[in-house]
Amino acid sequence: VAVEGQYYHNLKPDELGEGETGGQKSISVYFMDPGKRITMTLDAQGKVTSLALHGDRSAWSLAHGLSLGTSLSRLAAWNGRPVRIHAFDSSERRGRVVDWGRGALGQELAGVRLTLASPFRAPGYGRLNGTQKLEVEKDRDFSSSDPEMLHLDPWVETIEIGR
Repeated sequence: VAVEGQYYHNLKPDELGEGETGGQKSISVYFMDPGKRITMTLDAQGKVTSLALHGDRSAWSLAHGLSLGTSLSRLAAWNGRPVRIHAFDSSERRGRVVDWGRGALGQELAGVRLTLASPFRAPGYGRLNGTQKLEVEKDRDFSSSDPEMLHLDPWVETIEIGR
């Protein structure tokens, strides 16, 4: 495993955490630093089926430097077109990027699922009026160019690859 140019061959047991993700066995590797945490989901044979990052920052990144903490406005700029995300409702899709709008990132991030952090954690939550705060919790999709999302500008909290 390589992180920031350093290779880790012999991980210590206290650098691994076993658990379950979506009903499948998973292992979290965290190198004693939350910014370097990565979770691997395993199939019944113990083969890695997906990788996930979760939090507000990470040493890991994808195309263009996309990582945890990347803002929606930055995603839209890299994409060259507005990005559609699902609202922050109670569904399983809450905060998830659902469409790249035929932008540049659509091809590059095929097979990658991005989920944005709760609006309560977004830097612009205080700029939303009461109606807008209720609107972002409805079961619907938003464009990154919608007024609510421009004010809110939520950031990437989860990156999943191969799921």
